[in-house]
Amino acid sequence: MCQSETIYLFCFNSILFATLFYSLLNVFRKNWRSFSNLDRNFQIKFMSNLISSIHAVVIVTLICLICATDQNFNKDNLIYRSNALILTYSITFGYFVYDFFLLIYYKNELFDWQYIAHHTVGMVAGYTTTNYGYFSYLMTARLISEASTIFINFRWFLLVFKLKDSKLYTLNGILVLVIFGLVRIVPIIPLWMLSIQMTYDDEYQLIPLVCRVLYFSFKQLIKPISSTSLSSAQSSTPTTSPLSSSLAQAS
Repeated sequence: MCQSETIYLFCFNSILFATLFYSLLNVFRKNWRSFSNLDRNFQIKFMSNLISSIHAVVIVTLICLICATDQNFNKDNLIYRSNALILTYSITFGYFVYDFFLLIYYKNELFDWQYIAHHTVGMVAGYTTTNYGYFSYLMTARLISEASTIFINFRWFLLVFKLKDSKLYTLNGILVLVIFGLVRIVPIIPLWMLSIQMTYDDEYQLIPLVCRVLYFSFKQLIKPISSTSLSSAQSSTPTTSPLSSSLAQAS
């Protein structure tokens, strides 16, 4: 797949996520009376978490399929490209672009400099990996951490619906702990060891210095984002759920 085709994919996926956001927002506002009665701030956060979850499910599914079916993926750790990887990276790139502008447009509801920096570096890293295949194995290993996003967002929705005392909330909490540890904490040392090992590979010298620095920066930005994911899920949830209150009034 040539560079111009990947750019089209980037643009298409960015528009797709934006369209999905506003389409679902309008559908919920028109057909879900309780949702339409909520304040704008809460509606935007609700939809942002929903789209984030959809992206995470799609990306994790694609990566699992690639790991299970692409025999060359595990062999060519340093520089590797395939159509499946290009599709996966382009989806994430499109999500980063969409979410970047969402953070700016809805600055009162969503803006966070940490995520702006994360998305900026992530977009540049995603572009170089998609088009040149640099650090594809490490990039994919980092994207698999999106598996924890699914359960962290689901925790947010459970809190919104006042289901904190339910068995589902307890089960999801256990899954958050296990999945978060497996995909974000456990891989830290092995990935750093692999990163060091790659510096002795002959192909490492073929990668431009700026790309090496860029990927190192991306890994550094991943860590603070990961460490704040759980706390942000709690802090962004209102103590009294407006959605639950609205549903109670409707009934």
